[in-house]
Amino acid sequence: MDTKQLVKIYKALANENRLNLFKEILKYDKKEFEDCCPICHIVDKFKIGAPTISHHLKELANSRSYYY
Repeated sequence: MDTKQLVKIYKALANENRLNLFKEILKYDKKEFEDCCPICHIVDKFKIGAPTISHHLKELANSRSYYY
């Protein structure tokens, strides 16, 4: 992984809401949610709107694509 890739990942995680979302996503077991998405459950835990959460998830996904 080069420096530019790391910067993209760290930049995404530097936002407090994104970091909290990321930490919450890590808590879920894939087997638990085979038929549905844990995001519905996660949205209920945050005091920010669904469009904002969607934006943060997009930023996390974009940074992840650099990792793989």
